[in-house]
Amino acid sequence: MEETEHDRLNELSEIIFYEMPKLEQFVQGYYKGKKLIESLPAETKWCIFFKYKNDERAEKLIEELCLKEEGIMYADRALKKISRDEEQWARALFREKAAMDYYSGMSAAREDGHKEGLEAGLALGEAKGLALGEAKAHQKDLDAARKLKAAGVPGETIAESFGFTPEEIVNV
Repeated sequence: MEETEHDRLNELSEIIFYEMPKLEQFVQGYYKGKKLIESLPAETKWCIFFKYKNDERAEKLIEELCLKEEGIMYADRALKKISRDEEQWARALFREKAAMDYYSGMSAAREDGHKEGLEAGLALGEAKGLALGEAKAHQKDLDAARKLKAAGVPGETIAESFGFTPEEIVNV
C-alpha cells in the first residue's frame, strides 16, 4: 500500500523515492575534495543535475556532470535551447504586440479622421446648401416682384408681400 493515502499498489507501478536533501552532503563533500562523481549511481547524478542546475555555487559540479554523462549533457543543451527559444519567443511576442498596437492606433485615428471629416463636410454642405437655397428663393422672389411691377402692382404692396424694402423694389 501507498504510505500516506494507503492506495493499493500492484506490479504495474513502481515508486522510487529520492532523498534530495541528502544530496547537499554529497555536494559539500565534492567541493571539499572528498567525493567523486564516478562513485555515484546514474539516478543520483540526475537528481544532482535537476536540483543544482540553476545553483551558481554548483556550476563546476554541473559542468563536470555534463562532461562525464552524455545524457545529462544533452539535457543541459535542451534546457539552454528552451530558455533561448523562450527569450526569442518573448521578443517576437513583444514586437508583434507593438506592431498590433501601432496598427490599431492608426486604424482608430483614421476612423476618427473620417468621422470628423464627414461631420465637417456635412456641416459645410448644409451651410452652403442653405445659402444657395436662400439665394435661389430670393432670386425667385425678385423675379416674381419684377413681373408684378411690370403688371402695374404698386411697389408698397410688392414690398409687403415679399418682405422687401421699398428701395429694393425700385431697383427691381
